[in-house]
Amino acid sequence: MRYSSAIGGLFLVSLVFIAGCGPLMVNMAYRPEGPAQPVLFERRPPLFLAPVTNATDGKVETYQGPFQLTQSAEQTLRDALATELGRLQYPLAETAQQAEGVVEAVVARMAIDLTGTQGLSDLVQAEYSLDVTVKDSRQRALIAKRITGTAKAVRPGFGIPSALYSGMMTSAIGQAMGKLGPFFESQDLLALLEGRRPNRKAVAVEAPAPIRLHSQGKSKKAMVTIIPQGEEAPPQAAPEPPAAPAALPSDIDELPTARFPARQDAYAVVIGVGKYRQKLPPADFADGDARVVARYLTKVLGYQDANVAMLVNNEATKGDFEKYFDQWLPNRVEKDAEVFIYYSGHGAPNPETGDAYLVPHDGDPTYLKQTGYQLKNLYAALSKLPTRHITVVLDSCFSGAGGRSVLAKGARPLVNVRLGGVVPSNIRVLSASAADQISHAYEAQGHGLFTYFLLKGIKEQTGKGSVDMKKVFDSAVPQVSNIARREYNSDQVPQWQESARTTASFRGR
Repeated sequence: MRYSSAIGGLFLVSLVFIAGCGPLMVNMAYRPEGPAQPVLFERRPPLFLAPVTNATDGKVETYQGPFQLTQSAEQTLRDALATELGRLQYPLAETAQQAEGVVEAVVARMAIDLTGTQGLSDLVQAEYSLDVTVKDSRQRALIAKRITGTAKAVRPGFGIPSALYSGMMTSAIGQAMGKLGPFFESQDLLALLEGRRPNRKAVAVEAPAPIRLHSQGKSKKAMVTIIPQGEEAPPQAAPEPPAAPAALPSDIDELPTARFPARQDAYAVVIGVGKYRQKLPPADFADGDARVVARYLTKVLGYQDANVAMLVNNEATKGDFEKYFDQWLPNRVEKDAEVFIYYSGHGAPNPETGDAYLVPHDGDPTYLKQTGYQLKNLYAALSKLPTRHITVVLDSCFSGAGGRSVLAKGARPLVNVRLGGVVPSNIRVLSASAADQISHAYEAQGHGLFTYFLLKGIKEQTGKGSVDMKKVFDSAVPQVSNIARREYNSDQVPQWQESARTTASFRGR
């Protein structure tokens, strides 16, 4: 009888041992519970989700040893981010060129830590951490943070822990995803992507949490229920000093407090092309310039949103230029309406004729006649409108010598460029530079040099109830010239062209 009992005992111990040596796998997935916390932005900018990278060895580290994942850590996080961004109502762009921001994520830590004991049971905590960074269209990091989710449980000293650990890690990644929207909102991501000053002081990168793997003797396995969330995360090492904040946007990105009365007879086409389909150099800050100009028009100067067409990057093709200048404006503008045209991006000269062209997103300087939009065609379209209140602002240049100007491959920069010929009698044109000069970006302010001082002057005048564009322009000229000479050793003198019949002002209260 004693012999039988001994054999039975050995058999039972063997079963426990075999059970303890089963496959150590974790099935982790993001399973949202309830609606996402809303992000209080006036719009959701399109984002591109970059390929996820992994800073771990691809396993869940536990105090009992590593556990394999049933799906790669990179794919799990990518699926979770795509789900959460969708729940937060951010449009996901198919390419980075179609997006206003790029979301980059790194799997930083996946672990089960022992936090204490309770009798024969272990107190364990799951931790899932990711490093998330959002960059703008120029690949500048705007915000970055380590986001961590945790889950706690009690693990009795028997059974296989795979199911327990799967549930804990699923709960931890869910908690981490729930912090994504509040993080974007707290950093005022929309303002940063639009080139505005965010409603915060700085952006700091949270220091990584230390990795703590606890060594134990014989493994204790369990299958139990997870303790509800809400407990504080485990204590971490004192954070390192915050990383230097991303460069704050310019002072002009903060709108003035004055608001002009709403106007039904004011129309604008605002174009900013910073990135091009062809292999052209970017026009630095051009797309951001357009977004800020559009905000001044609609939020300060009384233009109605429906009356302002904003064309940025891939939305500013040659077909778009023709649509809005040749059809959209003529279908709307009536007698004595106010029309404002803004273009920020590359210009190009025709090497054979010297004619000036605006370069749309799909433009190619080698085939300007087919892909560019000739400046004199713009003036011709605007001259047909039944109003004499038309202002054209060109933060571009046409010399082919660099800056916001490009030239056909193999051609040499031209000096004798014809800037659209004679300006029609109902139009005034404010150009960033003379025909043979370069229009610069103002790196320190994150804008085109001419656009920065033009908006600065508008901002200063809004408190007077109207904006005299001639005074704004006259104030901008010496400041633009001084910065160009001091910072770039270059001449840049903005130009004003008009006939005596035109008027140039924004009418306020």
